[in-house]
Amino acid sequence: MDFDAWNVDLASASAYHNSGFRLAVEGSPSQPEGVIPSHFPEDSSAVEQVRLIRAGLKAIMDAAQKAQRKELEC
Repeated sequence: MDFDAWNVDLASASAYHNSGFRLAVEGSPSQPEGVIPSHFPEDSSAVEQVRLIRAGLKAIMDAAQKAQRKELEC
């Protein structure tokens, strides 16, 4: 499984993995207060599920930080 295959939507504070897994965050995408995982792949192990959560959270936070840097440059 490619744990780096994410599409991030900062407007909805969500990340979508190519496996169908979805991760949404509560609060600010750059400093989330909570996470809401859904649609885990049926054949995924507990370890893979945790990796998906961690990788998705990192993808959201990285995208938010990149957007903040871009705003500061303008």
